[in-house]
Amino acid sequence: MNRTTLFALVAALLAPMIANAGTLEKKFSFQGRISSGGLPVTGSLPMTFSIWDSPFAGNQIGSSLVFAGIPIEKGVFTTQLDFGVDIYTGSPRWLDIVVNGQALTPRQLITGVPYAIQTRGMFVDQAHNVSMDATVPTTSKLHVETATHTEAIVAMNNNTSGFASAIYGESNNNINGTGVYGRVKNATGLTNGVRGDSWSASGRGVWGRATSATGTNYGVYGQNSSVDGAAIFGLANNADGTAISGQAAGANGYAGYFVGRGYCSGNVGIGTPPSPSFQLFVSSALNQTIRTESNASS
Repeated sequence: MNRTTLFALVAALLAPMIANAGTLEKKFSFQGRISSGGLPVTGSLPMTFSIWDSPFAGNQIGSSLVFAGIPIEKGVFTTQLDFGVDIYTGSPRWLDIVVNGQALTPRQLITGVPYAIQTRGMFVDQAHNVSMDATVPTTSKLHVETATHTEAIVAMNNNTSGFASAIYGESNNNINGTGVYGRVKNATGLTNGVRGDSWSASGRGVWGRATSATGTNYGVYGQNSSVDGAAIFGLANNADGTAISGQAAGANGYAGYFVGRGYCSGNVGIGTPPSPSFQLFVSSALNQTIRTESNASS
C-alpha cells in the first residue's frame, strides 16, 4: 500500500447497544476507509486492533483483537470491536490499527460514543458492578465515592400518603444479614454510623422494630467497646425533656430491664411526680412501699 487513510463513523453506534443491552453493551461499531495509491481498496485484508494510552508509543491497554480477514468494498469496511469495559477508566484512549502487517498512523482517539459504555465518571465492570467517581468498581453492585459533596447519595421520596421510604434496605441472609449498614472510619470527631432526623412533633429520629414473637431480639441494639462509652446514649436538650423513655404495653412487661449495675447522678423517683425531691423517692398506695430481701446464708 502506497498510502492509507482511515476515519471512524459513529452515527449508528448507539443503536445496537440499546437494542440488546444484555449482549452488545460492550461492543461498538467502527467504520473506516482504506485506499492504496489513491484508489479505494476492494477485497479482504487481515486487521489487528488494540487500545493504547498514548497517540504515539505508550502502553497497550488490554488485549488485541485479531481478524483474519475483514471485507472491504470500494475502500469502506465496518467491523464490531469488543475490548470489554475495564479499559474505559476515564483516561484518554487511542485505537491502533494494523492492516495487512502495516500500522496505520496516526492512532484514532476514542471519543464520546465508545466512551458512553462508561459515562462521565460512571464505570461498569464485566460483572455489571457500577461505580461512580471510583476508577474500579468494588464487589458491591453500586459503589459511590465523593470528596467534594456533603452526601455521596441523596434519595428523596415525595409520596404524601401511605408508608414511604427514601431508602429501603432488605437482606435475605438468615444468619448475619443487615438491611441497612452504616460505618464511619474516622478515628476522631463526632461521627455517626447511622443518623436519623425527624422534624415532626410526633416523629422518631430512629425507629427500630423486632417483629418476631419469640427469641432474644432487639428493636434497637447498641454495643460499646470503650471504657468511657455507652452502648445507648440519650440527650434531652429541653430542660423538661426525657433522654430515654420506655413503655411496656403488657402487664408483665418491662419498660426498662437491666442486668448489672445502674448509676444515676440525680434524684430517682418511683411512683412519684416527674421531679422527685430526694435522691431516692418512692411513693405507693400499697401497704409496703419498699421491701428488701437477702438470700445470703449469714
